[in-house]
Amino acid sequence: MIVIAANATAVMVALANANDGGRRWPGTVLITASAIAFSLAGLFTRLIDLDVWTVLFRRTLFGGIFIAGYIVWREGRRVLPATTRRVSHRDTKTLPYVSR
Repeated sequence: MIVIAANATAVMVALANANDGGRRWPGTVLITASAIAFSLAGLFTRLIDLDVWTVLFRRTLFGGIFIAGYIVWREGRRVLPATTRRVSHRDTKTLPYVSR
């Protein structure tokens, strides 16, 4: 399967280089690599010898840490004022629906 994907990627990279001077090949390679990674995720998840709740907790924990790190990396010092802004009147109307 990986060999087929590698051959398909090579063909797509060659076509991208021929059409636009080689500006699209990094995107083509990254999309193909992500498709391979996502298709193998179920296999790697099955190989973990832990109970479901431990896996869910760790996925949530590390996912939250990485997303928070990305937000801090992108926004810098503007993160704190954006997260501690004053709640407007419109926001309080949606709180009962969010807290369910």
